[in-house]
Amino acid sequence: MKRVTSIGAAKPILAGDSHRWRSSTSVGAVFDASNDRPRRVEAVRGRIKAARRRAARLDRLFGLTWGAEDLSAAIGASTNLDETGAWALTYRIVRTLMLLGAKAAGVQAIDTLYVDFRDDTGLRAASRRSRAEGFTGRLAIHPAQVAAINESYLRSAAEIDQAHRIVAAFDAAPGTGTVGLDGKMIDLPHLKQAQALLAQYAPGESSKVR
Repeated sequence: MKRVTSIGAAKPILAGDSHRWRSSTSVGAVFDASNDRPRRVEAVRGRIKAARRRAARLDRLFGLTWGAEDLSAAIGASTNLDETGAWALTYRIVRTLMLLGAKAAGVQAIDTLYVDFRDDTGLRAASRRSRAEGFTGRLAIHPAQVAAINESYLRSAAEIDQAHRIVAAFDAAPGTGTVGLDGKMIDLPHLKQAQALLAQYAPGESSKVR
């Protein structure tokens, strides 16, 4: 995977566009042309307006994330889970808005933390589901979680190889909107996904990925 070298700062509890502008200015005074670390939009207004980040045009913004515990405090909720143990409806909505806002803005979508740092199995399962939904990483609450998070969000060699095959299939049929591969029809959205995946990895590194 490409190594990203940047200096940044996480900016918590952003309540809207004016907060993002002020925080961008203050960070710029310290970290000249570098990117910020993922911003947390924890205040209620900040969560709802996160999808409008594209209009703010903050070039330093690297990613967006969210904090379930802070949102609970902001709205006075006694729990953020439903009776099955999954996120309650309000939190699923906020999580989805943050994901869509990050994608619309072209920045990283970072999922919230997994609170039980002793539950490695649960963390890995939750992270794999998160990655399947489109998130590109997760906050860690404890150093012991870092390895599991990195491994869960890392693309497999098989996925990278399949992306190469999809791109190659379209290259072999220029101007075509649909190609056949392994008995399946592959169209332009699949090509875009494959290209986005390959953009994250340097040439020749697929064999180094698990």
